[in-house]
Amino acid sequence: ASDKVILDDVRVWTDQPEVIDPDQLAVAGDILVSEVLFDPYPGGVDFVELYNQSDKYIRLDHLFLASRDDAGELKKIVPLAVQENFFPPKSYLVLCEDQDKVLVFYQTTCDECFLKLPDMPAYNNDKGDVVLLNDSLEVIDEMHYSAKMHNPLLVEKEGVSLERISFEIPAFEPSNWTSAAVAVHFATPGYKNSMAENAIAGKDFIRLEPKSFSPNDDGYNDLLSIFYEFETPNYVANLKIFDSKGLPVCDLVKNEPAGTAGEWTWNGMQNDGKRSRLGIYIVWLELFDANGKVKHFKETCSITDRLE
Repeated sequence: ASDKVILDDVRVWTDQPEVIDPDQLAVAGDILVSEVLFDPYPGGVDFVELYNQSDKYIRLDHLFLASRDDAGELKKIVPLAVQENFFPPKSYLVLCEDQDKVLVFYQTTCDECFLKLPDMPAYNNDKGDVVLLNDSLEVIDEMHYSAKMHNPLLVEKEGVSLERISFEIPAFEPSNWTSAAVAVHFATPGYKNSMAENAIAGKDFIRLEPKSFSPNDDGYNDLLSIFYEFETPNYVANLKIFDSKGLPVCDLVKNEPAGTAGEWTWNGMQNDGKRSRLGIYIVWLELFDANGKVKHFKETCSITDRLE
């Protein structure tokens, strides 16, 4: 009818300030910068991962992401949300412009842990600042990154994220950051960092499962899993397989950055593409870091069953 009006967008406001539960607002130390990808692969995008280490459901519409200029002044302050939205406790959140352009290169265990921002602050490929702010532009957490913070033994740094090692050490400490492990394809968006400090590890070790395996493609014990756990990150790994006579059979891992925990697998194939014979094999792991520290581990396994 002629006396009706249809409105597409209605905004309601009041002179009374919004009453917010203070337990829904972040203070310094509640939310931490956990991981940053600032030099993505061609076709990829930057991302910033946050971790809510508090026990609070925190309002994202009262948080902002920013960077800094050369003078240290805040620039391009971007709101995380314009409507009420909550960040659950003890969870991760990945901020990016396009989730698909992240997951085309990396895996995640939490598809819902992504938050699309219409526009991200500009993070240069050489160095910059990642700043998380509240409504009053007070810093909740901040880190300064540089390409020099990557593992010095890493040859190619494009597409490699910087991961925070410990949530107990401030983000501005450069030694608290390092390159993500190759085993996770150099980034862990939305889940625990591959280089996260291993607080429960009593000592470094490797474990083989199963000790006897039969790579005959029958679907049962076809692979040897080599699990590892280290107290500290920043090791580079070489993993070799030898036969019972001490002759090299397979160079399984060559100069790969290793996380604090992970897994490698061997399918019984040799370097020349042939299947290994039945018998006893030696799994030999060498770890070294940029300071010249070297560790060695040795375990044995056996190939059983009839190989075709």
